[in-house]
Amino acid sequence: QMTGRCISVLTIEDNSGDARLVQEALKGTSDPAYRVQWVDRLSGALAHLADGGIDVVLLDLGLPDSQGLAALSLIRALAPAVPVVVLSGADDEQLAAQAVREGAQDYLVKTHADYKLLARSLRYAIQRMQADEARRESEERLRLAVTAANESIWEYDPVNRLRWNSAYDGPSGCATVPGSPPELCVWHIHPEDREKVSRNFAEALEGPHLSWSAEYRLERAGGEWSHVHDRAIIARDSSGKVTRVVGAMLDVTDLKRAEEALQGANQRLHQLSRDLLRAQDYERRRIAREL
Repeated sequence: QMTGRCISVLTIEDNSGDARLVQEALKGTSDPAYRVQWVDRLSGALAHLADGGIDVVLLDLGLPDSQGLAALSLIRALAPAVPVVVLSGADDEQLAAQAVREGAQDYLVKTHADYKLLARSLRYAIQRMQADEARRESEERLRLAVTAANESIWEYDPVNRLRWNSAYDGPSGCATVPGSPPELCVWHIHPEDREKVSRNFAEALEGPHLSWSAEYRLERAGGEWSHVHDRAIIARDSSGKVTRVVGAMLDVTDLKRAEEALQGANQRLHQLSRDLLRAQDYERRRIAREL
């Protein structure tokens, strides 16, 4: 939301005439208002960015102390949260595409940019950067939550690719599971569980199911076997074709060990109760014989 605020623009431009045109173009814009600072060297721009308070950078790629996209790389390294719009005299589509790949929010050609386009580009650049930052923060919160829960999130798409964000140590490699969809690459599953898990997963995809779950043993890095509870949501299109499967794999090894320990304790308790009942019965019989 930018209504009612003043956007601080740092123009990096060695041509004073072009810099004045930018200032004039943004001067008449009131919602939001723009405060334009101008420097004609990359070194001066880096000093301004280090001081903070810059909302967006308008960058010319031809500077006395920097040429091409090197300036963009330095600005992105120093101030990664500040959006950069390239304003160049070169009408070069390949250069524009490369600039965007390397972090520029937009690429404008000086001869084609009027004040409305320029103001809109700066405004959208800030909004996109804010949206990207919010997305990264959300992904980081999810990653921390997944790590704290000792859980892995995985995604399977229709072209038989498996991607995951693992909270585990990870297996030593990737294994193809017999019977699974072609090219489906999964973590190492215990040989005794592999066929059943693979068959159940394939059947879930082939049928009308919207969910899938399984418990099995998984090989982690170092050869250790972990017990996991795996469950997934299956997304389908209107014809029933699978479009995506998103799952969450939870390590339940400690829970399994606790359950086994509890079962062992219960068995010992039952055995102790039986032994006590037998001892009591034997003692009653002995007393009866004596009487």
